[in-house]
Formats: sequence, C-alpha cells, structure tokens
Amino acid sequence: MNRRILSIITLSLVIGAALFITSDRSSQAQSQMLAVADTGIVTLGANQILRIAVDPSDPSGNTFLRFKQTKYGQGACTSDGVCKHTIASQSTSAPVTLDSSEAASFDIPASFLGGVYVGVRGEVLSSRRNVQMNASIIDIVTGNTIAVLSTRHDTVKN
Repeated sequence: MNRRILSIITLSLVIGAALFITSDRSSQAQSQMLAVADTGIVTLGANQILRIAVDPSDPSGNTFLRFKQTKYGQGACTSDGVCKHTIASQSTSAPVTLDSSEAASFDIPASFLGGVYVGVRGEVLSSRRNVQMNASIIDIVTGNTIAVLSTRHDTVKN
C-alpha cells in the first residue's frame, strides 16, 4: 500500500514537472524581454510628439515587444544652470507580437492636461536583440518630421 502511494506521488511530481518545463513558448519569450533601444531624455516643443518606430528585422519567427515611456517634470536648478528632472509619469505598454512582415510605432506626447513635460524618454523592450528602432520628433499640426534622433542600442551580455 505504501509503495503504491509513493509511486502515485512520484508519477504526479514527474507529470507536474513536465508540464512546467513545456510551458507556452510565447510566455517564455515575453518574460525574457531585454532593453534593446533607448532614446535618452528628449526635450519636445509645443505640438510635438516623440514617435518610436520598430522593425524586428528577423525572418525567423515572432518578435515580442513592449514600449516603455518615461515623462519628466522640472526639478530644482543650481545657480550655474544645471537642472534636475524628476519622473512625473512612467508606463509600459502591453506586449505586442510582430511577425517578420510587420512593424510597430508608439507616440509619446510632450504635454498632459494642464501642463507640459520637461522631457520624455522612450525605450523598447524585446525578446530579440536585433530589433531596429527609429525615433523622430513629429509636429502634430503639420505631420512633418522635425528631427530624427540617434538612439542607444544595448548590447546585452549573457
């Protein structure tokens, strides 16, 4: 009897471990997102947005992305003109899945109801390292591109 109970418990543990190991591939990829690109802090003018566009550049399968935005308010300034900025708002998008024929973009506005942020920052988190990000400042009245920004691409070491 004890041997039978021990066999049932062992079999249950083996099945449970096998189910845990073979979990959904997409959830594994999403949980292993890396910061792959970062605009740094960007100062926007009136009627401007920071637009981040992403191309997965990978024909081998789906790429999972998240967009992170940080908005800064004015902090204290020193007598020689150096100002600190404080995080006023920070959020991360829901995961987005792109196949090799798709791209995605995300807009970060300069203003909020009742005020304007001193600066904004955009980051891309991805399941793959070779994602290409372009960041542009766009005039929302005319639709014209004001500037194309240089972005920092992280090289994550294992």
